[in-house]
Formats: sequence, C-alpha cells, structure tokens
Amino acid sequence: MKDNFTSDNRTEPACRWYNEREALVAENCGFWIEGIILPTLGLLGLVGNVLSIIVLSSKEMNNSFNRLLIALTFFDSIFILFVILDYSFVRVWSWPFAGDSALYAYIFPKILYPLNNISLCCSIYTTIGIAWERFTAVCNPYKYREKNANVKVLQSVLKFLVPIVIFSVIINIPRFYETVIVKTTRNITIDHNTTIT
Repeated sequence: MKDNFTSDNRTEPACRWYNEREALVAENCGFWIEGIILPTLGLLGLVGNVLSIIVLSSKEMNNSFNRLLIALTFFDSIFILFVILDYSFVRVWSWPFAGDSALYAYIFPKILYPLNNISLCCSIYTTIGIAWERFTAVCNPYKYREKNANVKVLQSVLKFLVPIVIFSVIINIPRFYETVIVKTTRNITIDHNTTIT
C-alpha cells in the first residue's frame, strides 16, 4: 500500500479524512479554545483566587489550614498566569512576542516550561499537604491540638510549604535541561555573486 496517492495532479496524504477543511476547523477551534475561552476562564480563576486570598487573610481565619489554602491559591494563580501567557498570548495572539520568534525559543525551554511545571507540582503537593493536615486534624484531634498548641501558625505552614517548594524544584530540575538550542547558519547565493548568511 502506498503512503501517498495521486489524483488530479495532486498528492494527498494516506490519511484522507484530514483535509484542508478539517485543518481549518482545527485552527478555528484552537483559536476559540486557546485564544478566547482559556484566557476568559483563566481571568475568572484569577479573580476567584484573589477573592479567596482576601477572605482567607482576615484575622478571624488565621489558622494553618486557611494559610495553606492561601498558598494553594497562590500556586494555582502562578500556574494560570503561565498557561495564559504561553497558550493564549504567545501562541494565539503573538504578544508580547510570537511563538516562532527567537526570543520565545530561548524563553520557553529555559523559563516558561520549567516554572510552569514547578508551579503545577507545588499546587499538587500543597493539595496533598492540605489533605494530610485535615486528616490529622479530623482523625486525631487531641494529638493535633496538642502538637499545634505551642506552635505559631506561620511555623506550622512553613513546615508544609518549605519541603513542598524544595521537592517541586528538585523534581523539575531536569526540565531546565530537556532542550538544547541549536543555531544553524545557511549560506544562500543569489546571482552567483551575492551571499546571504
């Protein structure tokens, strides 16, 4: 069986169902999903996170559980910002730089991609930390209260967050080295005497 076939002096791929019309539909879906819906939902998420931080920061809600929720909303907000920047602004809107620009080729593999993964890991591990904190508070309330009686809230929160951030950074160190930027030079000769590099 041939990979390509020819009809009417055109070469078409073996996957006949994916034609120009479907490519246009996929491009339009990408525009609407990544360019319109994603930043809209991301903005709603950021507004919700800011409101959550404002409510959870009040004096009467000063406990380790609420402080961990604030940390979770912070990590989630960082993740949302990275996703909106990468998928919507750069790839769809080409702002502040285009997805095929040299600047993006340097920033994506060394900054955006690793920091996005670090923030995602921090969010996941903070969720696990909150679950563990709630488990110990509900299943062993006397031990939990006794253990936290003389501990400040900030100390209790940092006991969770410092290992979470350190582990998230360590586990994502390979992300900084996954890609290598390769520069190529091409010489083009025009009219047998002009060379463009």
